Amino acid sequence: MRPVRYRWLPLVILVGALFLAAPRPARAAVTVTCQDLRDLGFIVSLTDHDVAGGDEAEFCLVARPEEDTFTAFFPNVTGADQFRAVKLRYVQALLAAGYDVCRIGAWRPLNRVGEPQPTLTAADRLDLPIYCPPRVVARDAGAAAWVDRVAQAVYVLAERTAQDFGLLPRRPLTLDLYTDPNAVAGALLAARPELESEAAVRLATEGRSLTVLSAVRGMFIVLNLTDAPSQDALVRRLAHEYTHYAQAAVAGTLDALPLWFLEGQAEFQMERLAGSDWDRLADAARRERAGTAPRLPELVTGDQWASAEAAYGNAVYSRAYSAILYLTQRWGYSAPIKLLRATSDADPTRFDQTLANLTGMDLAAFDQALSEWLRALGGRLIFFNDSPLPQRVILPDGRTVDIPACSTCTFHRAGDICRTEGRPVVVVDVEAGEVRLLRVVPWDRVHFPDLEIVLVVDPGTPVVRCLDLRV
Repeated sequence: MRPVRYRWLPLVILVGALFLAAPRPARAAVTVTCQDLRDLGFIVSLTDHDVAGGDEAEFCLVARPEEDTFTAFFPNVTGADQFRAVKLRYVQALLAAGYDVCRIGAWRPLNRVGEPQPTLTAADRLDLPIYCPPRVVARDAGAAAWVDRVAQAVYVLAERTAQDFGLLPRRPLTLDLYTDPNAVAGALLAARPELESEAAVRLATEGRSLTVLSAVRGMFIVLNLTDAPSQDALVRRLAHEYTHYAQAAVAGTLDALPLWFLEGQAEFQMERLAGSDWDRLADAARRERAGTAPRLPELVTGDQWASAEAAYGNAVYSRAYSAILYLTQRWGYSAPIKLLRATSDADPTRFDQTLANLTGMDLAAFDQALSEWLRALGGRLIFFNDSPLPQRVILPDGRTVDIPACSTCTFHRAGDICRTEGRPVVVVDVEAGEVRLLRVVPWDRVHFPDLEIVLVVDPGTPVVRCLDLRV
């Protein structure tokens, strides 16, 4: 499911009217303290006075019980370098005092209106100088039984993803586990307020999970377990969603990345790390040949993706997956990582520029090249001779393939079971698509009518055919 992406709101929106109405005749009126947050009703659970004996004008830790997280505020910080220095100092102080800094979802400046606001990156607001293992939390009674299984699986995925992406993320991550459909629907609505209630219920019953980048909670995954997935299905689901987390950890946020890239890489990594539940490449090639495939320029924004998914269904995922597969096969496995690292929220055009520099094509041309690659993919036919006579297959390109007789077979085979053990076999590589073959029995004593066989051949999925003498 496509990840939710939040842009950073100015702090004045978060904190409210106090900073809009505050007078500024003297320095004392400009300085912000933790008491100002208390006056607004925030739960200040820790201050610089508690940590380092300060005057509550440098550090305020706000508890957010409804979101199960904390937000750290740095009052009176006006520059990015100052913010980073103060943040590092308090991270070290909190660690030395035995506090779990991985529970802090976001780190934010706190200034009055009119005071300079530091220009910060997502890494400034979310990342830590230490590694935080993924935190797994049961959000309903039934989810408690899943905590250990999910934790073990996600730790393995985290290690393998770190190897693939070339970094160990320093961004806290919480996995919220749900087995109650109503609870999942509520969590989806909270993460995506634009959803209608009926849509949230539908997504919950479809088993959809969601990765969220929040300005308050940081990063969390709504993991839908309402269908009690098998172990393989669970790992696939985790691999897809964890990839979205890794993408954000590399790129900062996900705002400047097109949906075809985000979902395609998540599907690609899922298959790489956890296997596949359906053949995305075959589906993409089949739809391309049929002229029913969505186009990458139609899969850039969230609205475009939602519209295309409504029209094409899972074809949006197979097209996106095939784009990443094509990218890695043509320009190397590191190509998607290069695109991630080059992305900038400050300059959304950098992704397109990097794609053009890497491939020599803009998105429309890349999509056309992908279409040509899909149409040219080959397939494989495997023939078993389940008859006592030799047989010959004539391919569309004129090639002939002879299959020896089966010395242990009879003229009649029971049922429609494809019996392969001990049968002569030949393997033929052909172009993907609809293949019309002519089967001939080259036996001069009795004439069996030639038979045209029509097969649909997909790349990566061999077609197995047993040949007997029935017409």
